[in-house]
Amino acid sequence: MFPPRLGRTAPGKGLETVITALAALAPDERPQFQAVGPVSDQYAAHLEQLVEDLELQESFSLCPPVASVRTRRDLLDQADFLPHPTPASYSH
Repeated sequence: MFPPRLGRTAPGKGLETVITALAALAPDERPQFQAVGPVSDQYAAHLEQLVEDLELQESFSLCPPVASVRTRRDLLDQADFLPHPTPASYSH
């Protein structure tokens, strides 16, 4: 399993990069990626449209925030690795 992305799901965090990277892989080699955290309806719709356009519905999913530290730890323990796609030029 591709790791979950834990934290705020927002523009500038690099999720479009993750999605397009998934699309570059052969379908049978694509890991599962979960973006776990709060996301605005508008940005969720944008990401879901990109996922649909690239036919990645089986490989990418948006998941609600996880409050429990134990649940977060469990999600990370199940992950093969954790990408940090935030561009270096991004600032809050």
